[in-house]
Amino acid sequence: LNTSLWARTEDLFMEFEVDIHFTAHEHVYEKSEPVYRYGLCPNATSRSWKNEQQYIDPACPLYVVTGSAGSMEVFGNNWLREPEWTHPSRTNMFGFLSVGFEARAEEPFQGHTLHLDYVATAEVTPGKADGFSADRFALVRTEAGQRQRREIVRNLLGGARTESE
Repeated sequence: LNTSLWARTEDLFMEFEVDIHFTAHEHVYEKSEPVYRYGLCPNATSRSWKNEQQYIDPACPLYVVTGSAGSMEVFGNNWLREPEWTHPSRTNMFGFLSVGFEARAEEPFQGHTLHLDYVATAEVTPGKADGFSADRFALVRTEAGQRQRREIVRNLLGGARTESE
């Protein structure tokens, strides 16, 4: 049993079905794949669809650092080793995260989709702010996938029944 604060927090995220954990402090943008205990989530499924990376019913949360709107800090390309579960999205370009929600009734993706787009800002023309999509992704939740997620979470947490059922 791992009793570290991070492990206990991560178990709470799993138990209460947290989809995405947003944090900011480092003045960078970075996104992980769905992870648990520093490894890829057992059921992590994704696809590229309409210019965005879609994560379909992951049992584990994604982690997003959105601290790029702040003081300019210069980090070398190797300032921190990127683990295998980090999506290649790290940047220290100023920007913001745009979030949209979509409810779907059509099969096979009956459920909900959260669309996220990291827009890096730039001053292409002097005095005129502009931006471009630097990382576009979505979290797709289907009814069937949620049932499967609860079973995976029970197994990962040692068979304990989750409170959210």
